[in-house]
Amino acid sequence: MLLSPPMRCYIEGNREDRANMTKVRMMLWVLAVLLLVGFVAAGCGSASDQSKHQAKEKVEAKGHQAKQEAKNKLKAKGQQTTQKAKQKRGSRPGDSEKSKGY
Repeated sequence: MLLSPPMRCYIEGNREDRANMTKVRMMLWVLAVLLLVGFVAAGCGSASDQSKHQAKEKVEAKGHQAKQEAKNKLKAKGQQTTQKAKQKRGSRPGDSEKSKGY
């Protein structure tokens, strides 16, 4: 088939345009897949960050609770010691109000 030079350029140009459009479409699909994978990965990362944050809060809460329990035990032990000391002072012979010099 014999074509005039302008028509030949038009047909060959269409072929190049189609080839370029195919490349562009393929690149767009690749970009879409990469974006999809990126968003899924970002979503998974935020979930693990959230679980790390929750674990950190639990550890901090347990630490605070342990600190409070230690304070309470120490306070109870101090009260017991104080009571024992008072009992010992009260049970000594000769410790009456008259002998204290009041």
